[in-house]
Amino acid sequence: MERNDIEVLKNIVNMVLVTDIHAKNRQRYVVEGRMIYTKILREYGYSLNRIGCSLKKDHTTIIHYTRAIDKLIDAND
Repeated sequence: MERNDIEVLKNIVNMVLVTDIHAKNRQRYVVEGRMIYTKILREYGYSLNRIGCSLKKDHTTIIHYTRAIDKLIDAND
């Protein structure tokens, strides 16, 4: 995945979830969109810093998103 692919993924997540993952709020549907976006990029091997830069978030936030989405996925299995 390249820079253009990252933008395409952002647009897909925004379109499917009818949200804006860059919104400056903590509404659940926005945060879950960010978590899904983070999960996909981590599975493609992107670094925490690169994902964080694409969302304008710190790498520790990306760690939190990754752990939280994994818990949600495990709870639904």
